[in-house]
Amino acid sequence: MSAILAAEPATLNQVAAKVGRGAPAVSRSVDALVRAGLVERTQDAGNRRRLALRLTDQGRAHLDSNAGTDGHLFARLERLAHSELRAVERALEILERGI
Repeated sequence: MSAILAAEPATLNQVAAKVGRGAPAVSRSVDALVRAGLVERTQDAGNRRRLALRLTDQGRAHLDSNAGTDGHLFARLERLAHSELRAVERALEILERGI
């Protein structure tokens, strides 16, 4: 979410580059954030084929309330191997289905 905030209105490719992940993985994460009401997708005013990502008010509040923990989590995730990160992503996908 902080990668979206840093580039608002962010594109999927900008977010993917910022977090160092592929667009398909980031797209799945963004889908979950949209379903949770934390991120909104709108058409980019300059390019109708591209979507612009923005945090919702709820997303901003969530990011603010977790400001101290995001850096710690990011640092720990950054040390994981690609296969381990994929396992975390898969676990999140499974959990999202139950939401």
